[in-house]
Amino acid sequence: MELQEILEQIKTAFQSIIQEKNLHPTRVDIELSPHETIHVYMTAPEFSGKTTTERHRMIWLALEKKLVRKVLMHISVFVLLAPEEEKEAEMATAV
Repeated sequence: MELQEILEQIKTAFQSIIQEKNLHPTRVDIELSPHETIHVYMTAPEFSGKTTTERHRMIWLALEKKLVRKVLMHISVFVLLAPEEEKEAEMATAV
């Protein structure tokens, strides 16, 4: 399976999860890194007040139901933020 096909499968799975869980993301970036791994960044208000573990369970468990392990193993970065955390991260990198 080619990396572009894997990337498209992951993007499709995320679109489905967003609809099923009625999420309202302000950012969803799913990209192929220069090292041929996939990086996922998502910001959504539904992550506010949840721990990192709760967020990951919320999304990762749904991904595991939609994608086979051979596809999932290509995700090397998985960042789920609440909107206020994204703003803090942007301010920290701007300094």
